[in-house]
Amino acid sequence: MVRKFVAVLFALALIGASVSAAQVGIGVSGQYLSLSGSDFDGVDAGYGVEGNVLFPVGSSFKLGASAQWSTHGLTGSTESLDLLGVLAEGRYMFKGGSKITPYLGARGGWGQYSVSSGGSSAKATGYPIGGGGGLMFALSPSLALDLNAMFHTVSFGNAKVDGTEIPDSKASGTALQIRAGINFKLGGQ
Repeated sequence: MVRKFVAVLFALALIGASVSAAQVGIGVSGQYLSLSGSDFDGVDAGYGVEGNVLFPVGSSFKLGASAQWSTHGLTGSTESLDLLGVLAEGRYMFKGGSKITPYLGARGGWGQYSVSSGGSSAKATGYPIGGGGGLMFALSPSLALDLNAMFHTVSFGNAKVDGTEIPDSKASGTALQIRAGINFKLGGQ
């Protein structure tokens, strides 16, 4: 799973680095992610990483993609639940002060959870969608601190245990994601 995450980040970085005419942003952040809803009772809040590439579209809008991974403890168990997601994201950047730019964002994409225990593994895929906002703090012309919070609805299909689908095992709820990271600007102005 970590290899998939690294491969997606590498692909996003190559795409971002190949666009030299526009000022592309590449971001890396740590994240806190909390799942809510009765289907996620017993799943602890977790921590993880996210990487993104954002392309400017006009003077105030950015479009991009992100890949994220987080791990969550399971109450009363030594096992953990891992979440992997690949999302498309749009951001509207407000005209801020000289060093601070607030923004609103919306995102949606593909997600997967997995749990391994005693040689068996369970997986389910789904589609998170959500939005939120944040602040970009300019540290230099090409480096910014990115702080944001996103709220998602999440819905996973039936789980598969060792490849066999388990009927009526769908899970849905909400997720609060808080991220803090850095954003590098590449390319032209």
